[in-house]
Amino acid sequence: MTARIAELEDQAEQARNRAAKFEKDKMKLQIEIRDISVELEAVTIQLRFTSACCDFRTIFTLFFLAYQFP
Repeated sequence: MTARIAELEDQAEQARNRAAKFEKDKMKLQIEIRDISVELEAVTIQLRFTSACCDFRTIFTLFFLAYQFP
């Protein structure tokens, strides 16, 4: 009986250790997801800005060429 209790206590301790490791891993992954989300947002903003600049340059070039060569 005592051996069985010791075995179960050992299994419980192992389960607690695994749970603690999983919690640490979860926290690391949440931080990584947050960092990637911030990076994605920055790239999205940059892409929108670049796209708007390209559109502006295209319109400006066409406008310039239209009045350069009537």
